[in-house]
Amino acid sequence: YGPGALASTPARLALVSIALDVGQGSMGARSSIRWSVAPKNCLLIRCGSVISNPPAIWSFYRNGKKLPQSELLPGAAGALVLDTVTAKDAGNYSCVATNSITGDELRLPQTIELRVDYSDRTPPYFLQRPPTEYSARPGETVVLECPGVGSPRPRVIWSSPNVVEIYNNRSTILSYGLQITDVKPEDQGSYICMLDNGIAPPIDHTIKLSVLQRPTILRGPAATLTNESNPLLLDCSASG
Repeated sequence: YGPGALASTPARLALVSIALDVGQGSMGARSSIRWSVAPKNCLLIRCGSVISNPPAIWSFYRNGKKLPQSELLPGAAGALVLDTVTAKDAGNYSCVATNSITGDELRLPQTIELRVDYSDRTPPYFLQRPPTEYSARPGETVVLECPGVGSPRPRVIWSSPNVVEIYNNRSTILSYGLQITDVKPEDQGSYICMLDNGIAPPIDHTIKLSVLQRPTILRGPAATLTNESNPLLLDCSASG
């Protein structure tokens, strides 16, 4: 290369962008949906999904008026949590995603018309079927969503056929799901949320949580001597 050569280290170039996630299927297929729920239920309002780098900042509107941050509860990304709905929460909801670097705004096509009415006693049901799979890296926080409604409001019981300890100092039962902080490999498995309000039938929903880990070499190939052109088998095992 000589004394005048230049060297550089590999770098990753990330493109700043924001776009509608068309892979969400029916979320983008219908421009408006209608919900009618009894008071005191917990709702998780999500207009759809976007692909954004960096992650989008979400804003929510009711009847065209932006909701102040003071009215928003911490929730899953891209979702508005209405913890205990009342008649004043009724209206038309829409969502806007903003790229924090470029300032580009994306108004999602889906809107939700919400009615809050007293109704006859009804068993638990889902307004939108919750996700069935989640993935997280060790140390991250994940929320397994299970926002069911009914009249009266259902209570939620969490269980698992293969996770030894669901209830610990890292898990918190939210009104719309189960939050796990500082995710660990032993959290991987299936989680079942059952919603029951005393009106048959109760409903349940199974969620699979995968904990992603970096590949780790468990046993590398041993030092081996062989002759040139001879076949050689090297044994290497890894996990992750």
